[in-house]
Amino acid sequence: MVLQHQGKQLGIIGTGLIGREVAAMGKGLGLQVVAWSFHPDQKLAASLGLRHIDLPELLRTADIVSLHLRATRLASSLRLQLQWISLINKEAV
Repeated sequence: MVLQHQGKQLGIIGTGLIGREVAAMGKGLGLQVVAWSFHPDQKLAASLGLRHIDLPELLRTADIVSLHLRATRLASSLRLQLQWISLINKEAV
């Protein structure tokens, strides 16, 4: 299973504590990690070996999408809108 995902792109939505752990696990499994966050932190990105990209690009290009947002009013306003869902790569997990 791990070998079949090696080199694939993991897209993480939300780089809080859980998103960071998922990023580290993804890197450990040989995945390329990209992320989107309300508050992108370039130092954090460099330390985790990930790249911040915009949300539509993440949804279009990621082979695996992992969602980690707090239940806040702002996050609720960004619930996966139908237009976002239509952007998700058809082969994504």
